[in-house]
Amino acid sequence: MLTESQRKVLLGVQETSSRYFNLEDFIVNEMPVQVRNNDLYTLEEVAKVTSMSIVTIRQYVRNRKLDAIKQWKNWMVPSNELARLLYSRMHGVSLPVSEVMLVVVDAELYEEDSPINQYQLVTASDLLKNIQADGWEEIERYIKSVMPKDHGPTLYVEAISNIKDFFRRSGEVIYNDFEQIESPLHIFIPENKKISKLIKNNVHPFLEETPAEALKTIKEHFGDLENPQTILNVYKTLLDMTEIAVEIEHSGRGNRDD
Repeated sequence: MLTESQRKVLLGVQETSSRYFNLEDFIVNEMPVQVRNNDLYTLEEVAKVTSMSIVTIRQYVRNRKLDAIKQWKNWMVPSNELARLLYSRMHGVSLPVSEVMLVVVDAELYEEDSPINQYQLVTASDLLKNIQADGWEEIERYIKSVMPKDHGPTLYVEAISNIKDFFRRSGEVIYNDFEQIESPLHIFIPENKKISKLIKNNVHPFLEETPAEALKTIKEHFGDLENPQTILNVYKTLLDMTEIAVEIEHSGRGNRDD
């Protein structure tokens, strides 16, 4: 049972740092099943994200250490459960199945399918232990303390179940169906200035690479060569650099016209 002051802290976090405005309700009351099961992952995907063997994950489901639901013939794990397992392994603690997992997330949540740039899993206990008042300054101090300094301008605190395709948007699980993504490419894959700078600074050495060396470079900087996401990443970088070149060309023409 939470005290009145603790509920005020949760409401303060919800009002200042949440898009979905249901954080306090989920923690105080039970999270609706339709929300908890909104974002599901196969046992193989859970094994990949957690770096555990598929045999161990199956044992966890069989022994009810990991909550899963049956869809046709497949066991599927909600994102809240996957986050609970990750947090438990990271901190060496045991959390109940009923635990509502929260996340401090660096992303633009008002854009559907936008990438999760980085995140930190937290619990309600973490919030209540580290936030001493419900004022926005105290809340902001804590949020920034758990996130690395090189984050974007907007950080949110959310129930992870609210964020559809969380572990796909974070890049830890491969999208199986790009047909479901309706966001334009510039939203789904934001400009990677670090990669663009790398290419600009190494364009001549890269051109001298053999095909085998080039494939190694692509894998190192863009991702798995068998992943369609890698193709999109390369294509998006090509478009970004072409857009810059076109802007420079137009700017040069404008100067000549003057």
